[in-house]
Amino acid sequence: MKHYDIKTLRPDQVQEFEQLVRLLADVFEIEDFTLPTQAHLKSVLAQPYLKAVAAYVGKEMVGGLTGYVLPQYYSEKPQFYLYDLAVLPTWQRKGVGKALMQHLLEDCSIAGFEQLYVQADADDKHAIDFYKATGGQDMAVWHFTYPTQPEG
Repeated sequence: MKHYDIKTLRPDQVQEFEQLVRLLADVFEIEDFTLPTQAHLKSVLAQPYLKAVAAYVGKEMVGGLTGYVLPQYYSEKPQFYLYDLAVLPTWQRKGVGKALMQHLLEDCSIAGFEQLYVQADADDKHAIDFYKATGGQDMAVWHFTYPTQPEG
């Protein structure tokens, strides 16, 4: 297995965070994507509830993930919500995603999190297979979204 350098981004690593956000947008093929301002990204990265992790081969960022720490009121242990995980297409199926998940699971275990969870679209077979292969246990749930702004 190839060695990947996995790094949790610090609040002062805004340029790396910009690179990670661009990588996520590219891999997820987000149309008409406009990168938020550096000031906004710096503010978000500085928040204690956000975790951003990047995978490198040498100096090249080849993947990464973002997620949120969720304090609970049913328990004193927080949960972690994995929001995005992406690997550049040329590096997919080479262990990068698994290395990112292993890093995140270790961090969550050390920090005493109760659990980590992630959602995957029902028709995204690759994501579902990946999360099962990395130890995820699937649950049948419905996910609902509510627009909060008028369409226009």
